[in-house]
Amino acid sequence: MLALIRLHSFEQISEHDRCKCPNIVFSAELISPHTSIIYKTYVRPILANSELPYFVLHADNPWHNEILNKLSSIFSLLHQYGLKSPFGDFPDIHQNAESLEGACFEMQVQCNLNQIWQSIYNHLDQIPKITQSQKDVKHQVRLQNMLTFIHQNYMNEVSLEDISLSANISKSEASRCFHSFLNCSPIEYLLQHRVESSKHLLSYNTLNIQEISLECGFNS
Repeated sequence: MLALIRLHSFEQISEHDRCKCPNIVFSAELISPHTSIIYKTYVRPILANSELPYFVLHADNPWHNEILNKLSSIFSLLHQYGLKSPFGDFPDIHQNAESLEGACFEMQVQCNLNQIWQSIYNHLDQIPKITQSQKDVKHQVRLQNMLTFIHQNYMNEVSLEDISLSANISKSEASRCFHSFLNCSPIEYLLQHRVESSKHLLSYNTLNIQEISLECGFNS
């Protein structure tokens, strides 16, 4: 799935399967600076299209499959030659490592991204449009504001009221937004983010447990 500046999630169909979901997140300016003609002509029209929040790629569609192959190549290049992730090993997506070349791998990644974007632009008329209500868009903006607040302040004392005020809404409306999109309450999300941050520091830091607890907003 390609998601264009939208909150999104995915889940495996069967609880018995092991879901492998490699993610590639990049700024559109990696394709071209936002002041350039290329950005204004080919990038901004897609990003600004409210009827194109995402689209699903299917391997049985030739041009979709071409994009999927390029995404696999990007992921494998970054896995093989890029910086190691602080969150552990990436999932194996069975890309032939022998076909990869380390020389100028960053430029290979950029080249693949440009070719992917070009393919999307050339097939815009074949991508199903998705109509979003203004209410859905407003809820997403509110949730994004609250998530940003949590990510920037989780190490401090944070209340439900603090979270709701970051989006200028009531506490009950904040809870509804979180349950609608994330299936949890704002405080549950806050605690989950603190735990994940603690796990990262425990694995890649020399601080002791008490220091890490305080660093991540746990007071005891």
